[in-house]
Amino acid sequence: MLPGEHSLAFSPFQRIGGESLNEGPSGLYIVQKGLVKITLSPEMIKGPNLCSLKCDYVEDEDNRESSPKISLEKNEASYFGEWVLLGEEVRSVSAVAIDFINDTTKNSHVSALDKVDLSSLKFLYSTDCGELGLVLLNESESLLSLKRFSKQKVKQLGKEEQVLKEKNLTKNISPSACVPQVLCTFADRREAGILLNTCLACPLASILHTPLDDPSARFCAPLAVSPDVLMLDQSGYIQVVDFRFGKKLSGERAFTICGMTDYLAPEVVQGRGHGFPADWWALGVMIYFMLHGEMPFGSWRESELDTFAKIAKGQISFPDTFCPEAVDLITKLLDVDENTRLGSQGPDSVKSHLWFDTIDWKGIAAHRFPVPHEITSRITQHSGNNIEDRTVFHVSPSRDVDELNTPEWLDDW
Repeated sequence: MLPGEHSLAFSPFQRIGGESLNEGPSGLYIVQKGLVKITLSPEMIKGPNLCSLKCDYVEDEDNRESSPKISLEKNEASYFGEWVLLGEEVRSVSAVAIDFINDTTKNSHVSALDKVDLSSLKFLYSTDCGELGLVLLNESESLLSLKRFSKQKVKQLGKEEQVLKEKNLTKNISPSACVPQVLCTFADRREAGILLNTCLACPLASILHTPLDDPSARFCAPLAVSPDVLMLDQSGYIQVVDFRFGKKLSGERAFTICGMTDYLAPEVVQGRGHGFPADWWALGVMIYFMLHGEMPFGSWRESELDTFAKIAKGQISFPDTFCPEAVDLITKLLDVDENTRLGSQGPDSVKSHLWFDTIDWKGIAAHRFPVPHEITSRITQHSGNNIEDRTVFHVSPSRDVDELNTPEWLDDW
């Protein structure tokens, strides 16, 4: 409830408070029915006026520093938002209404797909067996992002294991400035979906038709490794929603070669195994491309083998348009020796580089850092040119959908 004792109702997965992800609850709320999921930064829990959240928070010393966000649930008869009445402005707290369907009721044959209007899907991005777009919640004006997979396409391509791994990785990553909150996962007889608490705008690659200026590239770089697997939300922030090639590492090296050739590190193309330094190499390629509009190693005019050879040798030249700070950063990120590559000992060495001197890292994490005008204007232009884009899966009506519902799809999706 808000000051003035108004009774309000919220649709499932609707944000409570302001329209922006940065705007928290606007008053005191008492949960009369249902469930509310609250996400906030760990340091916010120390605030003197957030008593309703402290009582539900159990600190985990092992995960405290590695988790940029924590999630709490408020059940019926509980309350939150009292800090507003006490005069404290807390903007980095997100509250979302959650429906009754949970892990214990997934087998009730009630499909969560019924909660979104699939006919309103606005196509944004597609992969070989899935698509990503905006959906409108039924009886609501709220837009959320839905990533859905065609079971038929997944089965035809033999990618059941890959899609399940991506789903599990997406659910297990803590929400952050560049990773949206997973509201729920669900499946029906033809499709499986992941509902995300973000309003996406377009792929990053779609606005890189010409080089970016330094401030715009600098804004995107902290959260980026490849423009083809990254999205921009409608405010202009990078959102990572494609984890097809992601893998959780615990110190071991990975040997699977995947991703775009131009972004592969020397240790990857040479088959020596790779770890986190390979991502820092990809960041160097990404910054070069954003500033120049061309890849540092090879181009579409050259063969893949020629590109591999240049990557292995670290052969690179810089145009005169690059500032000295950008040249220094990219050179250190594109070090062929992964042990001396910038970032190999941790992200602080990259974040403290002079090229990032104007970046407010805490502001980025809290979505308070202003988005450069060039980014927002390009998003607006792209949205205007693609406003009618739609896509739907075409599944043969004669196909027996029971064949698609193997146990891997139904268990714990």
